[in-house]
Amino acid sequence: MNYRNVTWIACLACWIATAAANLLAQPPQSTEITFRFAPPEGTVVTQKTVITRERIVEGGARQTTRSESEQTVSYRKVEDAYVLTFKPLSMKTQRDGKEIADPISGLLKDVTVTYRVSADGQIQGIEGYAGLLERTESRLPPEVVAALRPYLNEQALINKDIAEWNGRIGDFVGGTVEIGQKVEAESAFPFPNGEQIVFRTQTSFPALRPCAAGTCILVRTIYDSDSEGFDSIASELASGVSQASGSALAGMTASDSRISGSASRLIDPQTMLIYEEKMSRTLSFTVEMPGQDPARMTTKEVRTYSFEYR
Repeated sequence: MNYRNVTWIACLACWIATAAANLLAQPPQSTEITFRFAPPEGTVVTQKTVITRERIVEGGARQTTRSESEQTVSYRKVEDAYVLTFKPLSMKTQRDGKEIADPISGLLKDVTVTYRVSADGQIQGIEGYAGLLERTESRLPPEVVAALRPYLNEQALINKDIAEWNGRIGDFVGGTVEIGQKVEAESAFPFPNGEQIVFRTQTSFPALRPCAAGTCILVRTIYDSDSEGFDSIASELASGVSQASGSALAGMTASDSRISGSASRLIDPQTMLIYEEKMSRTLSFTVEMPGQDPARMTTKEVRTYSFEYR
């Protein structure tokens, strides 16, 4: 079986699932630690991200991809709001120890994005993604562009950023929690194609920890998903590629899908600045193609973030 296109489908699914996982990590209302959005004026942070992704195909080869990126995030107070500017500095990707050209990273490495955020931590607007989809047409094969179109258009990227922001920052601002508290929830996350995945989550606040800001709160989330929602999404992505290219993915279906993962963040509740962050997720599904035996495909991903404030 040719798994080249199936690989980027799994990678894309992991990428967009980040938004879903973050969106659902919402805090309950309680009485001990109160979250406030108050980053100091002029704050600049260099954020480094390392993503390790291991793909395992049943009865086949094992592939490891490692990407490293670095960006600056600056905070500027404007009247009763903040303007946050995200500027990429570097990106590189290795597969099985050899540097490769990652087409999606190549598109994003020159994109500077700005958020306008209200004083209570809610995004009012995002700029920077206009024209990105059009630029893909000159850099990626037509069949890939066709399949990525629902996910790389301007509004889809804005929605993804808002979901991630809300799960990390926005949905916590103004809330109060008790140390040791846990909350469980079940929520549906909508995808650009109209499908949705139901996630079951548990968010906990196990401890206060020392950090560069003084005292931070540790926030942990674990989650898993239903199978039916992602089966449909994975099959549709494959169908988009096959229809555009007549490739060997024609007729491919995905079944018995699973997405599970966890996140851990050390946050200063007085400013909502993050000082440590790590996320992991596992995506697995059975790939079935006409004339070939079904094969189980599993992608394990770990994201580690580091922050240097000045």
